Formats: sequence, structure tokens, C-alpha cells
Amino acid sequence: MRRLFMAFAALCAFTAVAAGALSPHGLEGRP
Repeated sequence: MRRLFMAFAALCAFTAVAAGALSPHGLEGRP
């Protein structure tokens, strides 16, 4: 089950990075 958890963690990290890069407000919603 560790592989599944690692994949999920990597996906979450990638999503957070992508959202921060694409969003003009960044991850925390600040201007």
C-alpha cells in the first residue's frame, strides 16, 4: 500500500505546484 500512498502524495504535490504556478493569486489566495 506504500506505493499507492506515494503516488497519491506525489499527485497532491504536483497539483499544488501546478495550481500555484497557474493561479495569479498563488496557493494562499493573496494578491
